Amino acid sequence: MCWKLNDVAACLRKLKMMLLPACTTILLAICLAGCGASHPTVSSATKQAPLSDWQGIEDEVGGQGVAATTGLESCVLERVVDGDTIVVVLDGRSEKVRLIGIDAPESVHPDEERNVTEGEESSACLKSLVSPGQTLYLQRDVSDTDRYGRLLRYVWLEAPGDPDDAGEVTEKMLNAIIVESGHAQAKDYAPDTKYSRMFHSL
Repeated sequence: MCWKLNDVAACLRKLKMMLLPACTTILLAICLAGCGASHPTVSSATKQAPLSDWQGIEDEVGGQGVAATTGLESCVLERVVDGDTIVVVLDGRSEKVRLIGIDAPESVHPDEERNVTEGEESSACLKSLVSPGQTLYLQRDVSDTDRYGRLLRYVWLEAPGDPDDAGEVTEKMLNAIIVESGHAQAKDYAPDTKYSRMFHSL
């Protein structure tokens, strides 16, 4: 049988058009399989690990977890003092913490005349939001302590992904939650005014 040159070229073109999609599909499958193999799978146990387990890991690697990357210190609540003051265990020490940016009515002031019913309600509100033994996260503004030696901090119920996000502040930060509930008022204590505008808007 004698093939003309044009017929051969036409056959080759048809063959190329038939094989090209198949070859492309095979090469793509090989590439995807290779890419997938380079990433280790995450076990279900890792995905569901509780926050307390991650806290232990964070301590072992030098605090490189969520709290460390957002500039927060983890602590454990010891007790609630009043509507804007708590006592926590931080680095093995018992520390009194004043929630900054807010002011709650008095309930445990040495001068009994300054203690009011609203102060007791504010304290009860804070106690309903947290409990002894609970892990909390402390965020510093400018000042470290006040004249009474109390740590000045924003207190988070859980470490936020973005501490500047208004939604996370109102949902996870005790300072904001207690103002929004009406049991404390926003009050500026310069220079610690990072969340002042947000608190006043509540």
